Amino acid sequence: MNQICSQKKSLLSQNLAGKSHFAFQICVWDESNLVFSFSQLGDLNEYQDDILNKFKEWYAQNHGRLNPWFTDQYLLRFCRARKFDLDKIILMFDNFMKMRAELGIDGMLETYEYPEAAEVAKHYPRGYYGVDKIGRPIYIDCSGRLSVTGVLQNTTEERFWMDMYMSYERLLKLQFLSCSVLYDR
Repeated sequence: MNQICSQKKSLLSQNLAGKSHFAFQICVWDESNLVFSFSQLGDLNEYQDDILNKFKEWYAQNHGRLNPWFTDQYLLRFCRARKFDLDKIILMFDNFMKMRAELGIDGMLETYEYPEAAEVAKHYPRGYYGVDKIGRPIYIDCSGRLSVTGVLQNTTEERFWMDMYMSYERLLKLQFLSCSVLYDR
């Protein structure tokens, strides 16, 4: 396995020689399995790239080891949302992490149950239905068929929102990963 991983890293390094604004990440899922992630970060100038690196350093100092789900692309969303102002980025990210802790989102995939899902789906049909030509999940939201009364007769507003959070966590941690493996990206 290590030989295959080093061959992939070497091949990618050769192909990217002289190209800027690309990320090559090694995410450790367990002791024996390394997963390589390669993607373009977009047009970052030196200042933006520096802010992203400072943000990652701050995260490592204040939160320990970087969560493997928080890739450069994921963290870059916070940078862009706060126009690369490091203080505002840190404030936004801290608030985000507090909200995740308060709602128990980090352990949600293992513990959350939503037995009323089938009944709610009758009044608000939505979900992921396959992938497009390049392997991205397709989400269909039939909000025109939403019956707020029907949804609230079967669940509470709080549980409905928790299901929305759960849907996003499932997308981030399971579906994107599955699509990446399936389409070798």
